[in-house]
Amino acid sequence: MQLTEQITFGVKQNQDDMTKVLRESAVALQSSIADIRNLLLETTQSANTQLNDHMRALSDKTSEQIVKLDVALENELSKSISSLGRQLTALSKQFVEDYSPLTERLRAVVQGPLSATQTGEVVMPKEVVKPGAKVPDSGIYRDSSSGERATLVRGKTAPPTDKPGGKWREVVDTNPTDRSSRR
Repeated sequence: MQLTEQITFGVKQNQDDMTKVLRESAVALQSSIADIRNLLLETTQSANTQLNDHMRALSDKTSEQIVKLDVALENELSKSISSLGRQLTALSKQFVEDYSPLTERLRAVVQGPLSATQTGEVVMPKEVVKPGAKVPDSGIYRDSSSGERATLVRGKTAPPTDKPGGKWREVVDTNPTDRSSRR
């Protein structure tokens, strides 16, 4: 019996020692887990803080670049608009210079052969051609009876008018520098 008691006592003591070691190991393991959890939490927070700082810096740099780009585009647009304005002014001026004489000639045609020009000079009546006669000077002629206009060519025969006794009166001289055909 004594041996059984010793074995029982030994087993019980061994069991108590194992329980104590397991409890101590569990406490140590829980402590290690808590330490690792804290370390992981700190590392994650640090990484998030760094990532947020980098994102803010990138956002700030992007905003600065957008402002610089906006200013550069505004300057270039202003230059382009100014250049376009100057070119349009030059084009308008050239248009006026090119078409002013034509406008004056058309005004003289509309107002009739005896109208005064802007310079005050009187436009004299131009060629008058009877139907069937040779045209002395190329130009735009008006039928005195109907007001119809026609282009007549020098040396060709004048067409008939709508009414008897009508004549063709030149209203636009299409070759004003050639005066050799005038009477």
